[in-house]
Amino acid sequence: MSLIVNNWLANTGVAARAMIQVRDWLFVVGSADHPYTSTATRLARVNVLTHAVDVVTFDNADGRHRNGSSLTYSPVTGKVYVQMGLNAFCIVEMDPATLAYRDVVNTDAYANGSRGSIEGAGAYVYAAPENSNRVLRYDPANWSTAPTELATISNQDCIRLDSGGSLFVTGHDPATIARIPFGFYVADHSAYNAPYNSLCDHFAFTVEDDKVWPAVDSNDQDANFFLLPTAKSRLATVNPVRLVPSVVGAQTQGVFEGGGYIWQLLGTSPGRLLRVNPDLAFVDMQLPVGQDAPRSIAFAGTKAYTLSGTSLVAEHDLPDLAPAAVPIPPDTGKPPKPSHPPKPPHPHGKF
Repeated sequence: MSLIVNNWLANTGVAARAMIQVRDWLFVVGSADHPYTSTATRLARVNVLTHAVDVVTFDNADGRHRNGSSLTYSPVTGKVYVQMGLNAFCIVEMDPATLAYRDVVNTDAYANGSRGSIEGAGAYVYAAPENSNRVLRYDPANWSTAPTELATISNQDCIRLDSGGSLFVTGHDPATIARIPFGFYVADHSAYNAPYNSLCDHFAFTVEDDKVWPAVDSNDQDANFFLLPTAKSRLATVNPVRLVPSVVGAQTQGVFEGGGYIWQLLGTSPGRLLRVNPDLAFVDMQLPVGQDAPRSIAFAGTKAYTLSGTSLVAEHDLPDLAPAAVPIPPDTGKPPKPSHPPKPPHPHGKF
């Protein structure tokens, strides 16, 4: 079984770093060309229905609007926020419909790095500029107010807000995951042992078993294809999942939850999307994505969108996203035949 590649949506013209979906649009951030640090940050908006592409190159006259590393959408303000900067820190607010933008943060107090992350899912906008080792909380209703420094975490890679209001942040050297509970300014830390010295700048949550799923993104090739399911409540590693031993040296480019599964995108050539059963902790499906060295992935319903290293966006149908319905036998009016007690159904169907 494989992914159904519906079509190649667009060439974004962006040397891409990250991608998100907002309504019927995909937003891709990166630069006009490699390296990211020397040219202005560029953003492409792709309409998934019409395949139209609009590109914005940010004004970099001040030398600060480069090295775009992450972006997020705030349902509170209805705006997209792009994190960028080199030896400085900028957040640009953009209207997703008109693409009009303005600086809301432009400061020397913090320094953005080549990784780092930004999160806008809640009432605030949270930022983790990699070279500042700080987790920052901004009030999007009052950008002129200095941010609240929530915690000190080294070399941040990714920041996400869970449904309970807690922040989870991953970092590298050493590989670390931290939780900042809602209403607190101190983080609970959990460090992973070598060879897990670096984590991917993506991770996923599984709500039903209270775990967070970071992926290893290590220089040690033997560790590159590991997932590390970790209990949220105590940040203790639970049976690291070693994925597909044949994929040596494959870096993870995305980890997401969808349809009760964990999906991991590998930046191989061709790229692969792995479906992981979170209950049984194993890969039950490998799907080629039809692109070499994919760099990012976004989900929407039963669709997945992948971004290649050559800036192409492709749309895919995800197979078997939900378990098939179990038919109910008709009522014949006769007593059922004696039988052994049935085994409880697996929550995701048979494999």
